[in-house]
Amino acid sequence: MLQPEGEMEDAQNGDGSLNQNVEYTASPVFQYTCDKSTADENPFSPSSSYSISSLSALKVVGKSLYDPSLTKIYTMDVCYLKGAEANKVLVAAGGHGGYISVYGTNVEEESIEAEDGSETEACHIPLMGWKSSTSWVSGVSFLTENPMFLLSTSNDGRLVIWDISKQSSSSTSLPPMAGELISLHSKGIFSMDLMEDVVATASKDSSVSICRINEAGHLINEGSITSHHSGAIRGVCFGRSKDSLADCGADGRICILDRRTAEPCTLTIESDHSTGVNTVQWAPLNDFLLLSASKDPALLLYDIRNPTVPVHRLQGHTQINSRTCNQIYRPAFVDNGTAVATPGQGSKKISIYSVEKGQLISQGMVGYDANMALSSSGYDGKERLWVAAKQINQLCPVRLLNT
Repeated sequence: MLQPEGEMEDAQNGDGSLNQNVEYTASPVFQYTCDKSTADENPFSPSSSYSISSLSALKVVGKSLYDPSLTKIYTMDVCYLKGAEANKVLVAAGGHGGYISVYGTNVEEESIEAEDGSETEACHIPLMGWKSSTSWVSGVSFLTENPMFLLSTSNDGRLVIWDISKQSSSSTSLPPMAGELISLHSKGIFSMDLMEDVVATASKDSSVSICRINEAGHLINEGSITSHHSGAIRGVCFGRSKDSLADCGADGRICILDRRTAEPCTLTIESDHSTGVNTVQWAPLNDFLLLSASKDPALLLYDIRNPTVPVHRLQGHTQINSRTCNQIYRPAFVDNGTAVATPGQGSKKISIYSVEKGQLISQGMVGYDANMALSSSGYDGKERLWVAAKQINQLCPVRLLNT
C-alpha cells in the first residue's frame, strides 16, 4: 500500500521544475483528517438511506466550496473519510490555470442560514491550493488505498501523484510529488479515470494510455491503445473491470475497448451527436448501457448490444437558442444508474432524467450554470450530488410528504 514517506529532498516550483532541499510540514489536509473535534456525534443512520431519483426535488445544502485562484472547475473528486468522522469528506477540484484545490467539509442535510433566517453565501476556502501545471488540469482523483495521495492529469501531458499530507514550508505551499510520468502522450491529456491501481488517460494525440500504480507508489506505463479515433480523445472511463473501457472523441465516435484482445477496439459507435463527444460513462450495474454528452443540448443513452440508434435522447435541461452549448458539461449517473443528473446551460438548474423512460423527473435550482455533476455515496448510506462551475455545491434530495 502506498504510504506517505518521510522528508523529501526535492520540491516543485509553480512551473513544475524542481527546487532542491525544500522542507515539508504536515499539511492542513492531513491535520483535518486527524481532527475529530468537528465530527458529528450522531452520524447519519444507514437505515434512513434514500436515493436521488426516488425524490422529486433537490436543494443546495451546506457551504459553497470556493477558491478565488481556481476560476473555472473542470474536474473534481470526493473522498469520504473512514472512522469516527463518517460525515467528513475531502473534495478535490482542478481546472483553469493549472490550479488544484482540496477542501474539507461535512455531508449536510440543511442549508446554511443567517440570523435573519435567509440563506447565506457562506463558503469554505480550500485547505490546500497550488498551481500544479502551466496548463489546465483535466483530472483529479484520490487514490483508492490512501486519500492522502491525489492523482492529477493536465493539458501539458503530465500524470502526477501528489502527497497532500505534506506541504512546502515556502510561500508556494506545494505538496511533494510522490510519482510522475511526463512521456505518456505527445500532446495534452484531456481526461482520466482511475480503477483501484490502474489509471486510464485520454489524449489529444488520439491515444488512450494505461498505467499501473505499484505498491511502492511508482507509476508504471503499461502501453497505449491507438488508431481507433481520427482526432483528439476527450473522454475515457472504466467498465466493470480494469480491462474494459469506453472512450469518446472529437470525431463523434464512442469506442468500446478490451485490453486483453489483439485489437482492443471491439466496437465503434458513430454517435448521433452533432458535435464531438466530450464525455462517456458506463451505467453502474449495467454492462451494456452508456451515457454520452457533447456540446449539443441532448444527452444520449446507448445500448451496446444495439448501438445503431440511441435508446433515449435526454432533452430539456438547457435553455439556449443555438444548437450548441458554449462549454463542455458533464452529467452523472445517479441511484445506481437508474437516473441521470445533468446541468444545463441557461437553466441554472440540475435536471434528473429517468433512464428507463428517458423522461425528465425532477429539477433543482442551484442559482448558476454548473458545468459538471458528480454523484457520491457515503457511510451514511445516502447519495449526494456535487455540482461545480466557479464553486462547488452539495445537493441533497428533498423528501416529500407522500414519499
